[in-house]
Amino acid sequence: MALDKTLQQIQRQRFWRDRLIIFPLCFSLIFNFFIWLYIYFSLRGTTGAIPLHYNFLFGVDLIGPWPRLLKIPLTGLAIIILNFFLVFKFYSQKILVYFLLATIVLIQIILLIATALIVNL
Repeated sequence: MALDKTLQQIQRQRFWRDRLIIFPLCFSLIFNFFIWLYIYFSLRGTTGAIPLHYNFLFGVDLIGPWPRLLKIPLTGLAIIILNFFLVFKFYSQKILVYFLLATIVLIQIILLIATALIVNL
């Protein structure tokens, strides 16, 4: 039992020093923070309703106050947290970990593009 705990401690120390894990996590947090700032500074003076969702077939199909647009970065933050715990749990399975990390960054980029397109409607 003591050997198992020692191995887990060594793995945790290795986890926090692994640059292939820390850099994607930091990039995804930076992208998410930029989404929050972009929404706030682009729409802070808006008092009326804005488009919240756009569909290519029907156009704007959801309108509301601008703070409801903050669901986009909040969802991105929830995905970061969930994937971070999965990466920490499955650290020994490198392929899965790298896939999860790439997914985190890709999702944040997609959310940033979606936010920019919605704000600029």
